[in-house]
Amino acid sequence: MFIPIWAIIIAALVFAFLIGRLMARDAPSRADPTQTDRSRTGQAPPTPRNPEQARRITDALADPQTRALIQNGEKIAAIKRVREATGLGLKEAKEAVERSEFGLQLN
Repeated sequence: MFIPIWAIIIAALVFAFLIGRLMARDAPSRADPTQTDRSRTGQAPPTPRNPEQARRITDALADPQTRALIQNGEKIAAIKRVREATGLGLKEAKEAVERSEFGLQLN
């Protein structure tokens, strides 16, 4: 039984396309960067569990310069300032600034 090569190629392409569609259905969209941004979806990031760490974060976010940076939309500068004041990692400082930004949007 002879199957033309072009038929095998088309079948392989269709199979690859269908597999790609099935895998992309569960993955977050790369075209929409706001999909994972919790401050725009109305969900605040989780709060830290360590009381000492929470106090340091609160003190850093209560600083008038940090609040001004957040209110002016200078999120990166605010994250840097929180990292310097608290010694947090990038992820934790970003979550703290987003939490504060979320709170400022509600007021």
